[in-house]
Amino acid sequence: MIWGNGSEFTSPDIGHKLAEMNPQAIRRFYYLDDVGFTRQLEQPAVTIGLIRQILPLLE
Repeated sequence: MIWGNGSEFTSPDIGHKLAEMNPQAIRRFYYLDDVGFTRQLEQPAVTIGLIRQILPLLE
């Protein structure tokens, strides 16, 4: 899960709680300091890099 720390709508605490509720599905939790709710639009290169790191875990 990739979470934006600057989100106006939800804090990283909510993301951590969601991750704890389903540890089999959510194996990693990343939060990005300089982004909000739309991290894929605000920091696309960083988001793509994290996704590339995470994808091999799904195989």
